[in-house]
Amino acid sequence: MLALFDDKAQKLGTIAGLFLSVPFALIKPDTISTLRNSIGLSGMFVLAGVIVLFVSCVVLCLVSMRVGRIPAPLSLTDAMSFTRELVQLPENSLTDEIQQRYCHEKLRIWADCIHGQDTVASRKWNVLFAAQLVLGIAIGTIGLLLLQFVFAALMAVAPLRGVG
Repeated sequence: MLALFDDKAQKLGTIAGLFLSVPFALIKPDTISTLRNSIGLSGMFVLAGVIVLFVSCVVLCLVSMRVGRIPAPLSLTDAMSFTRELVQLPENSLTDEIQQRYCHEKLRIWADCIHGQDTVASRKWNVLFAAQLVLGIAIGTIGLLLLQFVFAALMAVAPLRGVG
């Protein structure tokens, strides 16, 4: 499951990176004044906000892919040590209580490992959800900004058609 979350984070980060590359490819120092005249100062702030959202999404994806600390399961060396201790006990000393403690200790180690994996998976899921939300808001905002830009262009052309 952890690998699935990491794969999703990589894909989400790639999508955000692609959207982030467009403004950096198209907006150059000599085109900023033209862009500001086209979308206005408020549009420039919205565009800057969207760029911040895309960068935030990429950062969240990288944070999600960070490997958390997961306790290791019972190693072969530990299992052999426990078993060796049980085998070396005199036969009359190997009581049901000792056997139960042995089993409970192994189960506790596995439970700690599973709990650690659940904790890491939950953290990854929460960070991925935040990244998806940020990406969705950024894409939606860009869509609205583009619709405003197209509508403004249509309104500038519409009066010319009505005159002729």
